[in-house]
Amino acid sequence: MASTRAPDGTEIAYTSTGENASDTAGAAVILVHGITESSATWDPIAERLAPRRHVVTLDLRGHGRSGTADRYDLEAMVGDVIAVASDLGLDRLSDAYHDCALVRLERLESRQLRVEQTQRHVVAGPL
Repeated sequence: MASTRAPDGTEIAYTSTGENASDTAGAAVILVHGITESSATWDPIAERLAPRRHVVTLDLRGHGRSGTADRYDLEAMVGDVIAVASDLGLDRLSDAYHDCALVRLERLESRQLRVEQTQRHVVAGPL
């Protein structure tokens, strides 16, 4: 698992796997877990997507292997996703997932991370 720093200095742990994972020009799928969970929540889904997609999972601040922080609001967590995408050199996503709709795609787009219009999914509830 790699890590990067969010804008406020919080360490954010993530993994980057799958088809074309080294191709930063391709659109990636970022899987973001819900409150009280970690990136491990997405392991079964990431395994299924990896043969055909670049898949990124991350532990939001205060979860899994990421560091604790002073802030846990929506903007801070969107900053976590942006930090990971930036660390990987990604400038666009084809999909972004979250089980509680915490990370709103409009907020990602407003931060200069282009979200492709093809598919937008939110998975509600546990896997």
